[in-house]
Amino acid sequence: LHLARTMRLNMCFAQQAASVAQGSGLASLPSKVVPLELPFRGSLARAVEEDVERSRKASEYARKVRRRTKAALLALHFGDLPEATSCLASAEATILGGEEDFVMTSTSTSRGDRSYFPVPSSSSSSSLVSASLESFAAATALFTFFESGTLFYEKAPFLSDDDYIGGFLAAAQELSRYAVRRATESDLRSVKICRSSVETLNEALLDFDFRNGPLRKKYDGLKYALRKLVDILYEHSLVDGEEGLSPEEEEEEKKKKKK
Repeated sequence: LHLARTMRLNMCFAQQAASVAQGSGLASLPSKVVPLELPFRGSLARAVEEDVERSRKASEYARKVRRRTKAALLALHFGDLPEATSCLASAEATILGGEEDFVMTSTSTSRGDRSYFPVPSSSSSSSLVSASLESFAAATALFTFFESGTLFYEKAPFLSDDDYIGGFLAAAQELSRYAVRRATESDLRSVKICRSSVETLNEALLDFDFRNGPLRKKYDGLKYALRKLVDILYEHSLVDGEEGLSPEEEEEEKKKKKK
């Protein structure tokens, strides 16, 4: 009985499927496959090939700039200002050498200043170029700090606003690393100067509304760098019994002790 019911059910399904295939309007497969012809196939392939080539050039360009700026940062960490000057000059020459491909007059601002607009449409290539320019801005800010005691410098015409500000934020991270090295040698005066500079930068950026974006994340890194500098001075004060005074406050304390 069970077998008979199963056979009857299968026959009903088969009849239903046949009726659907015959009269329900299902599309039938074509008898042969027609090859797809794109009238713009040749131009599209050339455009893709050109875009790939531009992306390759942009990556190579960004790599050259970044390599020179990293060498400048390394020289600054070891106090070799002449070598840092040479590396920064080489990096700037590399940047200006790609001016025809990567620099254009900005039409988005009323000032008419120049900003970097990578030619390739690939977002990865544009981010590489922007990162290399930000690295150059960071190295320039750090060089200015070691030369004159301040991170601030006049913005180069080929830097966008985001690259310029991002360079300051990256320079604060470099100062934090430099301060760790100086703290291991008990050079607290240098650590205090680094802390004062990062504090000044933080105060200058408090008026900016970065919202949620890359600069916001980098600004959070600035606050962590400042916290690290404060912690270094606090830990040394526990060991050596010295207060974490700024260089100006130290001078005042020395004058009071002399009196």
